[in-house]
Amino acid sequence: MRLAYITTMLMVFILSSFRGETQEAKEGIRFCAEYVAQKTMGFIADSEVVGKSCSGTYWLKKVSGGKFTISAVVPVASFESGSRKRDSDIEKLLTSPSSKGLLQFESQELDSHFLEQLKAGKTQLPGTLTLKDTSRDVRFDVQLQTDKKRIQATTNASLRDYNLEPPRVLGGFIAKVHPDFTMRVYLDAEILTSFQPSF
Repeated sequence: MRLAYITTMLMVFILSSFRGETQEAKEGIRFCAEYVAQKTMGFIADSEVVGKSCSGTYWLKKVSGGKFTISAVVPVASFESGSRKRDSDIEKLLTSPSSKGLLQFESQELDSHFLEQLKAGKTQLPGTLTLKDTSRDVRFDVQLQTDKKRIQATTNASLRDYNLEPPRVLGGFIAKVHPDFTMRVYLDAEILTSFQPSF
């Protein structure tokens, strides 16, 4: 009898754990992101490369003292730039066993002042951006769009800051992507502006 009770309670605990994991996964909020870089084809003038993904997920995590953080990931393989070869090269460049093919961002601790500035129109989002196995401090310029429905966050960086060299064809003589890039993120405004960081 006692063994049956212990077995039942163990099953309840295991099922509750699975439900908790599922609920936690559902709390992730989808968003879109894009990178913009310059490419050179032979002796032709530079042109833009834009890679887009709407497979990003972010989480709002409450911490003590009425503060919170924003964590986000984007699968590197989800970016599409119009060239499968280039997308494959970028995926290989940014993927390692430890990174699991994810571009990752973790903000510093934020408070209601950040949300107040955002509702007023613009603010800055400091944090850490991780590409492959290297993390660097970044600062996104965050702006509430005029229709109040979307938020755009923008930062500039260089692949070389992350000890990475951009893809090249024949040493860059035929084609190359420049190391400097702009990262833009697009979020649904209502979710973030209505967030209550206090418990």
